[in-house]
Amino acid sequence: MGTFTVNMRIIGTNGVTEDIDALVDTGATYASLPASLLQRLGIAPIETGRFRTATGEVVEMHLGQVEVELDGRRRVVLTVFGPDGAGALLGATVLELFSLAVDPIEQRLTPVPGLLM
Repeated sequence: MGTFTVNMRIIGTNGVTEDIDALVDTGATYASLPASLLQRLGIAPIETGRFRTATGEVVEMHLGQVEVELDGRRRVVLTVFGPDGAGALLGATVLELFSLAVDPIEQRLTPVPGLLM
């Protein structure tokens, strides 16, 4: 599957917002944003989690709750405080929270019904 980005708005606890382009990464569990961006928006870590990187290394990183607006809808998502040099990632839990699926042909996100099974 090819990669693509989507635009999303990050809403800070201090009232500041920032629009960013995030790489859609269905192999990532959470969203990940540069730590300096999250700090600038007044978002504080709430816990530390363990993560396996693309190279197989296991690292500990901070997590915080971030309000995200995507396609006009807002949700609070658990987000990794990523390295400052890395780009923004939109992972699988964000897709689930927004009831979105990846359309790899059109390189876009499409709404899907939630599951109640």
